[in-house]
Amino acid sequence: RLTLCNGSPRGRSGNTQILEDAFGRGFLAASGEQETRVCVLQEPRGFQEALEAWGEDDAVLLGFPLYADAMPHGVKWFLENLGARRGEHRPTLIFLVHSGFPEGIHTRLMGEYLEKAARRLGCPCAGVLRFGGSEGIRQGGNGKVLRRMETLGRTFGERGSLDPEALNSAM
Repeated sequence: RLTLCNGSPRGRSGNTQILEDAFGRGFLAASGEQETRVCVLQEPRGFQEALEAWGEDDAVLLGFPLYADAMPHGVKWFLENLGARRGEHRPTLIFLVHSGFPEGIHTRLMGEYLEKAARRLGCPCAGVLRFGGSEGIRQGGNGKVLRRMETLGRTFGERGSLDPEALNSAM
């Protein structure tokens, strides 16, 4: 089972939700699963649901935007809470980091940090999906990025891993 954790301060109305929905559509089309669990960290119940998913599900996609090259506080708090649960179930982690800047270079250091965080948590990391230019997605722009997200989700649903070549093309 796949859980989509939305760490955006905008919650369900932000670009993160749109990107995660595209990944989820691809995953469901290829995996035979009937649904994905969706958790929005900023919602009162969402944080607790995300912690539950950590202990139950096979894979967790944690997505968030970069603001001034930093992760939102809710995401940082979530990762810190996971540190206390290190000995429990270890789902495969996928991270989605995006930014409104047209270039994806701003997401590179955050990607390295997240890969290290996964190692410290003792979890396999399927990859870090990094995108620049995400600000226009809510206005209906950047269909190319959404198609890539759906393709990445489909690949993960088929193989349980992300194709490194497709992952690199997402950046």
